[in-house]
Amino acid sequence: MLDSVLLTPNVDEVCAILSNLTPEQRLMVLAIANKHTVFVIEPIAGQQVAPGPFLDELKEHHLVDCSTGGGHQRPLSLLGPYERFCV
Repeated sequence: MLDSVLLTPNVDEVCAILSNLTPEQRLMVLAIANKHTVFVIEPIAGQQVAPGPFLDELKEHHLVDCSTGGGHQRPLSLLGPYERFCV
């Protein structure tokens, strides 16, 4: 018996942590991650970020590089809030 289904839409926009963060920007990423309960020890250049409020705030502070277009495979690991789900 299936209790619920989690559908994940294709992500047309792929955003990743900038590769040239200043020390101040690194601290900003960590502060935003803490605010959104995202576990980050150290911002990793190129780490993709899941859509949602965490990404929205990173965008506001110009801490991610976003590109659009198909052809991007959604990785198994995205930075974002912890969620528990059953498959």
